[in-house]
Amino acid sequence: MPCPGAGIEVRRVDATGYGPGAVLVTVTGDGRHDAAILSRAPHHAFDDGVPVVVVDLGAAGRCDPAALEVLACARDRARSAGIGLHLLDRGQPVIGHQLAAAGLI
Repeated sequence: MPCPGAGIEVRRVDATGYGPGAVLVTVTGDGRHDAAILSRAPHHAFDDGVPVVVVDLGAAGRCDPAALEVLACARDRARSAGIGLHLLDRGQPVIGHQLAAAGLI
């Protein structure tokens, strides 16, 4: 169950370095995020054929194990499909540590 104040926003962006049609998934809040919602965001983007998915975790306080597993599955699918998947911690040390410990960065 997600915590109050946790959120996941998905939008298409034309960002320098990512190209047109990239999808930005922004995760906010401290605590558990609904893994099903987090999973749907990149997988819908992959199904739509976007070239790059960026998951911005810089405003999240931490990732629970279910969220890390979702990100690992998304990474594996992106690799097999030749889609770019970028996980950003924006210098947030807890997130950076969790992503590194899970082998995601």
